[in-house]
Amino acid sequence: MQKDKILFHGRHLLHTTFQEQALAALARRLKDDSGRVEVVFAVTSANHANSRFNPVPFHYRSIGIDLFARAVLEPLDVDWHIIPIPHMPPTARFADRIIAHARAASEGTLGITPQNTVIFCSTAPLIEQFDKLGFDVDSAEYDRHSGKTIAHVPQDILKTGASRMTSWATLALADELAVATKRLWTTYPGIPAEIERLWNERLLTEHGDLTETRDYGTYSFSMSKHDVIDHKYMVIRNGIVPGIIVDEGCADGALLARIAKDFPDSDLIGIEITREFLAEANERVRRGEFGNSFVFLYQRNLANKIFDDASVDTTICNSTTHEIWSYGGGDPTLRAYLKHKFAQLRPEGALVIRDVVGPEDGEENIYAWFDDADGITPKPEDVGNHAVKDLSTRGRFYRFAREFFNGRGVAYREEQRNGQPLIRAKRKDIADFLSKKSYVDNWDSELHESFTHWAFSRWKAELEMVGFTLDEGLSKAYVNEWIVEKHIKGTTRLFAEQSGQLVDEPFPPTNIILVARK
Repeated sequence: MQKDKILFHGRHLLHTTFQEQALAALARRLKDDSGRVEVVFAVTSANHANSRFNPVPFHYRSIGIDLFARAVLEPLDVDWHIIPIPHMPPTARFADRIIAHARAASEGTLGITPQNTVIFCSTAPLIEQFDKLGFDVDSAEYDRHSGKTIAHVPQDILKTGASRMTSWATLALADELAVATKRLWTTYPGIPAEIERLWNERLLTEHGDLTETRDYGTYSFSMSKHDVIDHKYMVIRNGIVPGIIVDEGCADGALLARIAKDFPDSDLIGIEITREFLAEANERVRRGEFGNSFVFLYQRNLANKIFDDASVDTTICNSTTHEIWSYGGGDPTLRAYLKHKFAQLRPEGALVIRDVVGPEDGEENIYAWFDDADGITPKPEDVGNHAVKDLSTRGRFYRFAREFFNGRGVAYREEQRNGQPLIRAKRKDIADFLSKKSYVDNWDSELHESFTHWAFSRWKAELEMVGFTLDEGLSKAYVNEWIVEKHIKGTTRLFAEQSGQLVDEPFPPTNIILVARK
């Protein structure tokens, strides 16, 4: 059977002059042999965007492919198809999955087989996979004999120029961009601008997340259950000023969807930095969970200025300020953030914060008894040899003390007092441990974050320094009794030393509500 198909797979973020020439040459050769040929553009990670790995959404990539095909294939009277392939992690069956998805997406109309298809591919591991499947491979930029590339691949252009892509015409490798890509970026200048923004957003991982270790399925489920969202909403409800309401750090949009029910005439804007949550929030929009409310979602870094001055009525920060502090650089970054929030609010507007909180007098040492019989309690130096979920409360503290905050850890001392083994450590460090000890599915992720950096009194002082007036009728630090009952009670007792004697100490506050008015 004559080869009459070319499968050109990849993310197709941009195209090069080499690809123009090589694909045209391959298409001519196959057409001379078989009389007809068609090209299948398989667009991998088609359902991903908002990351350095995939900074260009599928709809723009499709336009770019069509422009590329019209320039390269139409003069040769060659047909083409554009097939979206969902994101898949690299595996030994990646090539097989590309073929299977292409067949399924075309509903069987594209009979892609080793007998009729040549693969256009320059990625060495995938070339080997396609070889094993029996396909002929045109290795494009990759020279199989020398094991080296003979031309720049699209990723080379991104790596050398993405950080200043809005000036793409002046880049060193600009001459290697395909005519179609230049035309696309000239027509849609937002594409290179988005590439540049994401490439320079160093807070995110390559795949658009804050950390590589967060299980978003578990995290989203626990944070977005109806009873959890209702609780979060009701404690901030009276602080919301209608008009333009911004949820900064909106995650999957669950809280914003709840707000839409009570504020249908307000404009709702969600800000989220992580790619995964942004995709889930957009899915809520598609399902109509915001009713007829105007809602718009942006991917932005909260540490940067986002809105014009005096343009917002309510800014909501739900479980975001501790991430700004933890990932963004501590006190200076959080102070700068509060200044941005003050500037963007209209007079009489409100900044509404619901988050975790540190205890007062957090630097003081207290004592803690942790249960050592509710799991495995190895020696402190051996805790890394056991899964977190298998460790006792005391064992988890040992591990927390070693791993907290990117390995910074916490200082503690073990003492025998009143006939029982106790841990002596700072009040804020023990509070941070108690807030994290049950996060067994996202342990590594949660240990990147400090929950206890500012106590209520510190928050009040910092907000007033910026210019806010704290609504003390609505603002408070409190203990979430559900957390205490489910995760702390029975596993932990706290003690303070008074006149040489140990006295019971209450559990520290877990959360804070702050309504700061301009």
